[in-house]
Amino acid sequence: MTDSLYTTYANACNSSNAATAATPPTVANLSPKQCRPLIRAMLEPNPKLRWTTEQIMAHPWIEGIEICHLMEKPNHLHVNVRSIVGSHSG
Repeated sequence: MTDSLYTTYANACNSSNAATAATPPTVANLSPKQCRPLIRAMLEPNPKLRWTTEQIMAHPWIEGIEICHLMEKPNHLHVNVRSIVGSHSG
């Protein structure tokens, strides 16, 4: 609790205001909006309540992330993926 930014975040997480506790100001501005509950769960100050890797990976927002080099017809393709795909196609 020596870091003032962390203290502010932890206090917001423990706020009596349910909306503030669920989505502290530092998380409330993240985009896309669907990631906010996940980020809040990942940054839970209480380690006993913090989400596990399994819970994180099962979150709908994470499950919806396309891995472009694994998809037949990706909606996007990163520049470095072109080199990965190209090196595996020969």
